[in-house]
Order: sequence, then structure tokens, then C-alpha cells
Amino acid sequence: MGVLNLTFRLRFRSLAAAVAALALLAPPSFGNAQPVLLPFRSVHSLILVDAKVNGVPATLLLDTGANNTIINAKLYGDVQAPQLELARKGPGIVGHALRLRVDLEIAGRFLFSQPVSVMNLGDLPQHVGAQFDGLLGQDILRQFRSVRINYRAHVIELEK
Repeated sequence: MGVLNLTFRLRFRSLAAAVAALALLAPPSFGNAQPVLLPFRSVHSLILVDAKVNGVPATLLLDTGANNTIINAKLYGDVQAPQLELARKGPGIVGHALRLRVDLEIAGRFLFSQPVSVMNLGDLPQHVGAQFDGLLGQDILRQFRSVRINYRAHVIELEK
């Protein structure tokens, strides 16, 4: 009886140690997680956020209507990207883009090897009246459960 009791205790301890180790490896619960706060500034009712693209400081225009995040070819570096065109009907831009990967940092959070569209934005910033290096689109915003714009605090609250 003593040998069986000892064997059971050793197996129980091994199981308890394995469960504890798995708990350490499990991702944290986002149920009580604080939202990521992304500061913004407003220029002519446009929302601009600071970011880094491949380590280079950039200003991105929040564009909830853009399916993809778009980075200006000038910011990306030595790449021949197509010129964008303003849409003939309705608001927006159209054109071909290169689909490339960048390391994107927003609100101190890193999104490594993030696919983005790279285009030559031309004079779009002057056309809309604000200086920016790209558009922050739905592909990034959809990575969060909730996106809230807090105008009083000048932050975008991103919840996982």
C-alpha cells in the first residue's frame, strides 16, 4: 500500500507541475486587459497618429474606409511604386500598389512583418490639407476587438 501511495503522489506532483508549466505558457486573458491607447492629433477634422515604419518615424492618417494600410513609397525607401489616382466618382483613391511587408510600431506596440500596400501618394497630403506618410486602414484595425475614438482625451482606444 505504501508503494502505491508513493507512486500516486509522484504522478500527481508531475501532473501538477505540468499543469503549472502550461499555465505559464498560456496567453494572458484579455478579459480584463487595458486597451492600447494610441494618441492622435486632429488637423482639419482628420485624425493623424504617430507611428514607425521599419524604424522610421511616420505620420499615418486614420482611414476607417481603407481596406488596407497604405505607406508612401518615399517612406518605404528605394522602390518604384505606382502613382495613385483620385477616384473619379465619390471620395477615395484608386490605383495599383505593391504589396510589401513592414515592421510597424503604433502606440509602442510592434507588428512585425505586417503586409501593407506601398504607393506613390504624390500630392495627396497637400490635396487633403494635412501632412502624412500613409493611411492606417482596416487591416490593422481589425486586429482589435474594439476601436473607440476618444475625442476629449485625443486617444484611440484599441481593445484586444
